[in-house]
Order: sequence, then structure tokens, then C-alpha cells
Amino acid sequence: MSNNKVISKKEKALPKAIEGQRDVFISYKRENAPFVTRLYDELDRHGITAWFDLSKLYKEVGEEYQEKIRKAIDSAHYFLLIYTEH
Repeated sequence: MSNNKVISKKEKALPKAIEGQRDVFISYKRENAPFVTRLYDELDRHGITAWFDLSKLYKEVGEEYQEKIRKAIDSAHYFLLIYTEH
């Protein structure tokens, strides 16, 4: 038996039940920030929640950056590494 649940479009628009949980953590070099920003926006348009430092760190000042990144990695289902010649 499958755990898949059919959900409506309205349900997809709701935030995750667990505060702070993300589908994807995006790791990249700063040189790739314009691409990663576009990727983040595209994932969001498809209902996939993502985290990368420019999307969260500067908005949530106060916690140590390394601790904030560790928590983001731990709470993500997937780790996406953007690997380029940069």
C-alpha cells in the first residue's frame, strides 16, 4: 500500500506542517548566485520549498551563520549541490 496522498491545489499552497522544514537545501558558490536565485524562484513556483543562504540568512539576523546553515541542512529532505567550473 502506498503512502501517497492526493492533495488539492489549495493544500499545496499551505506551508509545511513542521516549521522550518524544506524540501531542498541548495549549496553553491557565490559566483552562481544569479542562477541559484532563478532556480529557487522556479522551485517555489512548482510548490517545492528550498533554502539557500541569500534567501534566509540576511533576513534572519541573530543566529550564528554556521548554526543556521547546519539547521537548514538537517531540516531538508534533499541536498542540492550546484557544481560549475567556478
